[in-house]
Amino acid sequence: MTKLTQFTSYADAQSHCSSAGLWELFDGDARRMNIAHECIDRHVDGDNEAVVLVRANGEDETLSFRQISEGSSRFAHFLAAPDRHFKLPHPWTLKFLQAGRGLHY
Repeated sequence: MTKLTQFTSYADAQSHCSSAGLWELFDGDARRMNIAHECIDRHVDGDNEAVVLVRANGEDETLSFRQISEGSSRFAHFLAAPDRHFKLPHPWTLKFLQAGRGLHY
């Protein structure tokens, strides 16, 4: 069976699409899906860009999958300690993205 990622045209991928074929794209399955792993952790090899934040003042910040993964893991461990409280930072920053992902652990 050809994987959906091997088709070169949208029409071919659409005509061969199936539920089973979609699940082949993920490490997890319908019973055990870890969205943090699928969206971030499986892409941490190297220094691949995950997000580019562009601010109104013209500054930008590039975040790698590794930066988001490591920071959110630190935040999740922080939250695991008893009696921890936090405020979400604003505007969107690396800390904000890590916080949001850390809440899913």
